Amino acid sequence: MGKYSTESSREKERKCMGEKRKERILALLLSTAVLLGMTMPLAARAETPVAPSEGQIQSFLALPDNSTERKVPQGTAWEELNLPGELEAMVFRVQEEPAENGGETSAPSAENVPVTWESGPAYDSEKPGEYVLTPKPGEGYTVPKEVSLPRITVRVKEAQTNSALKSAPALQTVSAGTALTVEVTGNGTDAVKNAVEAELGGGNKADYTAIILTGSASELTEGNWGYIRGLYEEDSEWNSLTTLDLSGMSRLSKVEAEALNLQKSPAKLIAVTFPSSLETIGEAAFYRCSSLKETVFPNNLKSIKNDAFGYCAGLTGVTFPSSLETIGSGAFTGCISLTEVTFPSKLQTIESSAFTGCTSLTAFAVESESPYFTGKAGVLYDKKMETLLRYPEGKTDISFTIPDGVMTIGEGAFSIQPSLESVTFPSSLKTIEGYAFSNCTGLTEVTFPNNLESIGNNAFYFCRGLTEVTFSKNLTSIGTNAFNSCGSLASLTFTGSTPPSVGSGAFANIAGGGRLYYPSDAPGYDAAWISGLNLSAGGGWSSGVYNLVVEVDNDAPGEVANKVTTALGGGNKADYTAITLRGDATEFTGDNWDYLRSLYKTGSDWTNLTILDLSEMDGLIKMGGSARNNIGRLTTVIFPDKLKTIGSNAFYGCGSLKNAVFPDGLRSIEDNAFGGCGSLAAAVFPSSLQTIGSYAFSGCRGLTEVTLPKNLETVGDFAFSECASMKS
Repeated sequence: MGKYSTESSREKERKCMGEKRKERILALLLSTAVLLGMTMPLAARAETPVAPSEGQIQSFLALPDNSTERKVPQGTAWEELNLPGELEAMVFRVQEEPAENGGETSAPSAENVPVTWESGPAYDSEKPGEYVLTPKPGEGYTVPKEVSLPRITVRVKEAQTNSALKSAPALQTVSAGTALTVEVTGNGTDAVKNAVEAELGGGNKADYTAIILTGSASELTEGNWGYIRGLYEEDSEWNSLTTLDLSGMSRLSKVEAEALNLQKSPAKLIAVTFPSSLETIGEAAFYRCSSLKETVFPNNLKSIKNDAFGYCAGLTGVTFPSSLETIGSGAFTGCISLTEVTFPSKLQTIESSAFTGCTSLTAFAVESESPYFTGKAGVLYDKKMETLLRYPEGKTDISFTIPDGVMTIGEGAFSIQPSLESVTFPSSLKTIEGYAFSNCTGLTEVTFPNNLESIGNNAFYFCRGLTEVTFSKNLTSIGTNAFNSCGSLASLTFTGSTPPSVGSGAFANIAGGGRLYYPSDAPGYDAAWISGLNLSAGGGWSSGVYNLVVEVDNDAPGEVANKVTTALGGGNKADYTAITLRGDATEFTGDNWDYLRSLYKTGSDWTNLTILDLSEMDGLIKMGGSARNNIGRLTTVIFPDKLKTIGSNAFYGCGSLKNAVFPDGLRSIEDNAFGGCGSLAAAVFPSSLQTIGSYAFSGCRGLTEVTLPKNLETVGDFAFSECASMKS
């Protein structure tokens, strides 16, 4: 099986930004900066991640759209660009905690960070062209290589002159295509430098546009490759150098930088030609070669290592050879011009942060012969489609339905997807790994399937649009910082008979007040467990039971109404958000089902009732009724595993129902079953489904796409009529 692995100024105190500023932060946790565990190999995921250091920048606030590109006339001085002296960012700081909570902890906080700006190529107000500006934080701050730096593109426009009054100055040009050919015969220290200087002699460095290397050297690494990179830096004396030709080095197998240098950029390098013998493009080899446009890799290439092409912002296309086996962490991070990549069949390992920050990348494609990976609708999966590995950052759909059969959502799979508003999970899902949905600022709702067992560290970090979450019955663990900084999250509902373990900071910085619900018959939800959630202090949160548990053991008419009344006793209907039915009944039809529907009507006394949980009805095989009134409050229904039939009108007019996750054994969805469910955004059909009745999903205006299973035999007339948003 292929691995989709993970690796890993001013001295005065900065004031935190106020809540108004925090609300404007759009991109706080770049998945390239999965600082707490995204760069470990797969086998090492359980290891404790390295804590970030004091003053380490986690992410920058996106610049306003109207400031990222500027057109200025020729002669505009650097000072006249009016570049910001500070940028808003999230910075890790050590925070004091009470002794009983472990003392000091590190946590991100919002700050104004002082910056200076660097230009690539070096800014020349008299030279028309395009200049890319990136910030350099002041003293006391550090920037991990994975963090995406804001960019300002300045275009200097040539001044228009009146040729009758003044002629343009004569252009000073170099001979087109002047190349310096250098033979490098060994791998020794300074071998390249000595050979270049010997060949150059007394020549003028500014006369050359290309360097052609030949000879028997087998590696260009450390100081030798660093020297080559330095020739193409913006401030080097090789003013016209744009091309590097290595095709004559018949024994060359590896190129690699000595160390990742965040400050130096070989921005003049536009084109490189590789030798056929090359097998490894090593760490940071072409890091920040921002003018490199397109790369054709040699047929024997096996490995592209960490950060090899990181922040090559001009890179528009890559063609991977069939020989490629490994793509390392951050290999193409920040390549903002890449739109699509195709992975060859021999590729075994793609590190999880390999393509983070590729904001134009809309699709991953995989050769069909690959035994390791699968691409479907542009999304990357393992071969068996049991793990969703990566959703491309350039994809702008507002909703996504994860295919049935997926059991794991991989680390950072959906991180940094501001357009994504809803995700429908399959019933097969068991694990959501760390950072999976971090910084999905547009995500407003999630409905977890019953089989979900664990939610990883930082999984929903800064999903500031989330307002309520209902956790699945089988959930056993919620990781550290899982819902940290979900500032609108004001309702937490736990449904399991045993409360899950909850990591530190899991619910830090959520809404200042809200409601915590848990089962009425589960003793584990005691004061100590609730205290461990560390919800906002100050009395803003209240807690209590959420569900009324009702035993229904037979199908007799009126049975449900009688048992609900008995279970409620003298209780207040408004206290409950859910009804959980359990027992031996095999059908809920006729007046039993119509009674259940009536409890969720707008205007009923059950003013907070939104959830119907049937998962413990082990013998229930059918539901349905005759009523077709509008049911405005039902948002979530949990089906039992053995359900075979969803009968006519079962959920007709449930205008607030948002997702339907059907059990694996379901065979029939009858006429009008979900008709008029205008908020239904997704429906995941199981492979067992054989029949969809007439008008079954008619008027489901929010439904955008469905996948019909292969065993489906009948689709009734107008089954999907008036589904105005349906695309496929």
